[in-house]
Amino acid sequence: MQSFWDAVARRAAQMDAQRGQPRFATVASYDPNTGAAQVLIQPEGVLSGWLPVLSHSVGAGWGMHVPLAAGDQVFVIPHEGNADHGVVVGGGFCAVARPPHGTGGAAVRRSSAGAVIQLQTNGQAVIRDPSGTTLTFTNDGNLVLQGNLHVSGDITDRNGAYGALNDLRDAYNAHEHGDVQNGVGKTSTTDHAVT
Repeated sequence: MQSFWDAVARRAAQMDAQRGQPRFATVASYDPNTGAAQVLIQPEGVLSGWLPVLSHSVGAGWGMHVPLAAGDQVFVIPHEGNADHGVVVGGGFCAVARPPHGTGGAAVRRSSAGAVIQLQTNGQAVIRDPSGTTLTFTNDGNLVLQGNLHVSGDITDRNGAYGALNDLRDAYNAHEHGDVQNGVGKTSTTDHAVT
């Protein structure tokens, strides 16, 4: 009877060995239209078919999409144990792909070009472009820009109580000073004060 159970155990071990196991892989190619990747299963370097890439936020026309690049390290699990039908569950940092660092435990999102979004533990949100221009949303309701501001629309303040910046510009450009004479004389500040 023992030989029967030994044979069952051997056959079960053979079947287990045939089941796909979770594996690390390297991205060979990625299709951003379908969110699927072909990967090289490591360490053998076997090329997979097109595998779906999971995201933590998915919906019709919305969600979080982070394109994979060739060479990225990912973790693949087999679907229902079938090694030919895996799912990419996420990426993994490694010696050649170190995690981006924020200040003071900040959650960091960094693009390959160097743009950064940080959600800081002090309640502030910081956006920085590769040139160093920084936009900070402070936790007291202020917005601080270290760089130039280029606006294609109009600017208002105090809920539009005083009009828009364009209104001030139009009024300033249209104003005239009468009785101005050539020479070194100056108009007083009360002659052209904006109220």
